[in-house]
Amino acid sequence: MLVTLLRNFYGSRQKWKQKDGFVNGKLFGQLFFVLQLVMLVINSFSSVISAWTQKQKTT
Repeated sequence: MLVTLLRNFYGSRQKWKQKDGFVNGKLFGQLFFVLQLVMLVINSFSSVISAWTQKQKTT
């Protein structure tokens, strides 16, 4: 999954190189923001899951 994501990201970057530099930077900034947001969601989700599984074990 991660490999596919990286491959898609690299392919997108190759396309962006043909476009305007400003647009390139803007898109990259947006992508970076989205990526950070996704990582934050995944982290919080995994912590919630681990807390829930600990709860299930105790009961």
